[in-house]
Amino acid sequence: MIDKSNSILDKFIDNTKRSNKYIKIIFVLIIMLLTASYPILDYAMAEEVNVSDESITNSINKVYDTRCKTVEDFLVEQGIDLGENDIVTPSLDSEIIDGMDIEIKRAFDINITIKGEEGQYFGIPGTVGETLIANGIAYDDDDVISPAVDEFMRDDTGITVKVIESEEEVVKEGIKFKTNVDYDDSLALGATNVIKEGVNGEKEVKYLITYEDDEEIKREMIEEIVIKEAVNEEMVVGTKGATAMPSEGGGTIDGDTYVKMYDNVKAYAYYVEPSVNPNPIAASGNPPTRGTCAVDPRVIPLGTRLYIEGYGEAVANDTGGDIIGKTVDLYMSSTQECYNWGVRYIKVYVLE
Repeated sequence: MIDKSNSILDKFIDNTKRSNKYIKIIFVLIIMLLTASYPILDYAMAEEVNVSDESITNSINKVYDTRCKTVEDFLVEQGIDLGENDIVTPSLDSEIIDGMDIEIKRAFDINITIKGEEGQYFGIPGTVGETLIANGIAYDDDDVISPAVDEFMRDDTGITVKVIESEEEVVKEGIKFKTNVDYDDSLALGATNVIKEGVNGEKEVKYLITYEDDEEIKREMIEEIVIKEAVNEEMVVGTKGATAMPSEGGGTIDGDTYVKMYDNVKAYAYYVEPSVNPNPIAASGNPPTRGTCAVDPRVIPLGTRLYIEGYGEAVANDTGGDIIGKTVDLYMSSTQECYNWGVRYIKVYVLE
């Protein structure tokens, strides 16, 4: 009699042994497959990074594969050292992503002059403006920067920054009264009679002041408020026996109103060389400048505003021993201008 139960058990055990053998074989094959494919998987997990390493004289571009998490870790991994002022973009704590571009700009020593003070700074490859920003130097469009901010740096570039600033200032100023002159041929020649005293006025003036490196370079009036009006002086001048009687009536000349006009006035020219007299003083007590006119005060009172034909506006604020009667002497800007003028006979207008 055959024991069937034992036969079935033996078959089961035999099949189990064969199955375990197959499982071991399959497991070994899987291990071998994974081992063979690991370099491929490892490569697939790496990120590709493009690095531009630029100095003022050279630029290196290279592609890397890395599994680092941050830019800083990557630079350490590749042994790429950074100087104190080197600029890295993006920042060191930025996360590495596939295809990332990393830019390194190597710093170099330069001099920058700001408001006349020269100091040691660093330059980077790129424009002058980028170097200023890298050094934390703020500027605006009004500032004078040399070389220009859009010019490219060189290893010998020095930068000068002239800071332009503006501010408003309010000041009080006097308003000089004018003298209105009338002529009276019944009074002795040169005699004066003040009919009404002049009084100076006052005004408040707002200026826009522009500074370059803290030095004022421009002052522009933007508002003027009269606080107190000036009161004009009224004066009568005697002309009895004068050989230079003014014409009657008035009109306009070069945009100004005149009240009298002297015709056929002899006009000289003078100039004081600084080497001869560095500090000349006119009869008014002020140094003569162009626009100074020497007169005979018996005919034209000192302080009178004049328009001189061929010369322009002038003020009667000087005298001279040879300036008698219908004669004037005009201050020029140079000796050559005096030669060019010579002696002329012109019209002199007494301005309002």
